[in-house]
Amino acid sequence: MRRSLRKMSDSTFVDVMKIFAIGDYCSPVILHALGRTPAIRERMKKVGFIPSPAEDSRNIYQQRPTRSREVLSKFGVEIRKGRKGAPPLPRFVQIGRQHRDGQEVKADRAALFELIWSEPVETLAKRWGLSGRGLAKACQRLQIPVPPRGFWAKVQSGQRMRRPRLPELRPGDAEEIVIRAPQ
Repeated sequence: MRRSLRKMSDSTFVDVMKIFAIGDYCSPVILHALGRTPAIRERMKKVGFIPSPAEDSRNIYQQRPTRSREVLSKFGVEIRKGRKGAPPLPRFVQIGRQHRDGQEVKADRAALFELIWSEPVETLAKRWGLSGRGLAKACQRLQIPVPPRGFWAKVQSGQRMRRPRLPELRPGDAEEIVIRAPQ
């Protein structure tokens, strides 16, 4: 079966792998045995099931086949997640435009996280002269989780909502955040 899979065209290989994984044509033991061989893994990388690392610029425009995560999980292939390929966060982050007579709010990630989870993002953003979506995007860039939609309505109605932890970053990443607001 391995030899046949290696000789197929790329499009046929993708289709066959999807059929194997999504339909119950093979037992999970056989799929795991197939997925652990170097030749099949190399072929899966070539067609795009396994994403290439960020440093590899050869296949920059290659799209991943649909349902590739499902195929990889059935074949027992794990993709390592992490920030290794992601660019590091800057040490100093500015949110908002410079205003002649405006105020500056300086904080670190932990302080901004506490502010974001103490009141609605929209209210906080209006106080600082920003849009709610703009502040949420800045928090996303800084890897600060924001309350989901409807969070404050649920809190007002008496539900106890869980607050996520602030993800740890490498030392030196986003040590100071400056929020510039108009007066």
